[in-house]
Amino acid sequence: MSQFLTPQEEAQAKSWLNSQPGQRGRDIPTQFYDQMYHAASGITVPLWGRPPSYGQMQKLWDEKATTPEKIKNMYDQMPHPKAPNVKVGDYGDYQQALQVFNEHSK
Repeated sequence: MSQFLTPQEEAQAKSWLNSQPGQRGRDIPTQFYDQMYHAASGITVPLWGRPPSYGQMQKLWDEKATTPEKIKNMYDQMPHPKAPNVKVGDYGDYQQALQVFNEHSK
């Protein structure tokens, strides 16, 4: 795994990784995982700066969100990372309202 980990640390890391839900080919069939992963990455990378987590992939699978439209709808319901009290789907409106507020309060 890494030249920086001891064999014990490497075993612990592999054990943790294998315990995560949403694994490609194990929890989610490969053909679905690949399609879902690319659609979800298109949303998560700009928002969170990273691909979807194992937990997010499992939630998408559990909710049968396997098409780009359903995946977008699922993410639209999640809290936005820059505004936790605002859902991802509402962030555009929130950002625009905040900008107007900031301009008028100068």
